[in-house]
Amino acid sequence: MKTIPVWQVLRMSMGMETWHIMTDGREKYLASIDVLPAKVRRLRLLVELMLATGYVYDQEVASLRTFFSLPVATMAPQILTALKEAGLKQQGDAFDVAMALFGKGYPIDDTTRSGFFTQTDLKRYVDEFENAMAPFKNSPMDDAERSRVIALTVDRLATGLHSNVPQPPTKIEIALEAMSSRFGTNRELKRAIEAYIVSDPELTAAVADMRAKLADADRMCYVALELAKVMYQSTEDAHTRHARLAQMPVPYQKLLVLQLFYGAVANGGLENFFESTSGAFAEEAAAASREVGALAAAEAVGRGIALYPKPYPVTKTERERYVVTAKLAALLPARSQEEREAQVAVFHDATLKFARDNGLLPQ
Repeated sequence: MKTIPVWQVLRMSMGMETWHIMTDGREKYLASIDVLPAKVRRLRLLVELMLATGYVYDQEVASLRTFFSLPVATMAPQILTALKEAGLKQQGDAFDVAMALFGKGYPIDDTTRSGFFTQTDLKRYVDEFENAMAPFKNSPMDDAERSRVIALTVDRLATGLHSNVPQPPTKIEIALEAMSSRFGTNRELKRAIEAYIVSDPELTAAVADMRAKLADADRMCYVALELAKVMYQSTEDAHTRHARLAQMPVPYQKLLVLQLFYGAVANGGLENFFESTSGAFAEEAAAASREVGALAAAEAVGRGIALYPKPYPVTKTERERYVVTAKLAALLPARSQEEREAQVAVFHDATLKFARDNGLLPQ
C-alpha cells in the first residue's frame, strides 16, 4: 500500500490521454504523441492497447473484439509497430493476424470499421440462446427435431423476434474473440509491458518521473480503491464487510469510509449514500467526517442516521424498509450540479488533508 505498482502509475499518468483520440481525432492525436521521445511514445501506445482490451478484468483473456470496436483502434497500425518494436512477440503476432481479418487495407476510419460489428454482446447472445432453448431441454426430441428447433431459435434471435438481441455476432467478431485466446490475458500483457520497461533504463527513468508527478488526489484514490477491493470481496453481506473494515489500521478505515461517503454523495446526494451499500458505514462516516473537520457532512449524516430506528440498520435490505429518500435529500440539498460539486470538493479536500497528515499517500 506504500508503493503504487508500475501499471497503476502508467494508467494514472497516460490513461486519460487516450480519450483525446475521440475528442481530437486521429491526425491531431498522432501529432500530439509525435513530440514524445520515441520510447515513451511506444509505451503510450502499449498502454492504449492495455486499456482498450479490458484491463480491469485482469484474470480474463484480453478482448480484441472490444479493442477493434472502439475509436482507439484507429491507431492499430501504430500499436502493431509498438508491439513489434517492444519485442512483445506473442501479442504482436496475434494482433497482426487480427488486423488482417479486416481484409486488405486495414480500416482506420471508425465509421468504416464499425460496419464489421453488430455490437452484440457475445455472452448475452449465448445467454439469450440458452434461455430460448430452456423449454425444450427435457423434451423427447430426436436429433433431427432438435436441430430444427435450434435452427429456428437462431433465426428468431437473428431477426430480433425472440429477444432484444438485434442480430448474431459477425464472423469477424467471432474470429476476433478466438484470436484473443492466442493474444493472451491482460495479466500477461501487463507483465510483458512491465518487463519491457524494466529492461530499458530510459523507460525506467520516464516511469519514475511519472510517479514523482502523480497528484496527491490520485495517490489517495489508488489507496481507497485498493482498500475497497479488500472490503468488497465477492458478495459478502454488510456485517462481514464491517468485520473486514475493522481489520484495517484505523487511519485506513477512516480514509475508506470518507471516500465511500463523498463518492456516493457526488453520484446522487446524501440519499444515494444511505440507499446504497456504502450506507452501511454511515456511523463511521459521521465520526470520520467530524474528525477531519467536515462538520456539515458530519451533521447531515448524523441526522440521516436518526431517520432510521436504533440500532442503525447496516444492511441495504433493512434500510429499504423505510421511505426516507426525500428527508435525506433535504439534509444536504444542492440546487445544481455545480453546488453539489462544491460540497463534494470540501469533503474531498478535508479527506486529502487527513491522508497527508497521517502518511497514507503512497509513492
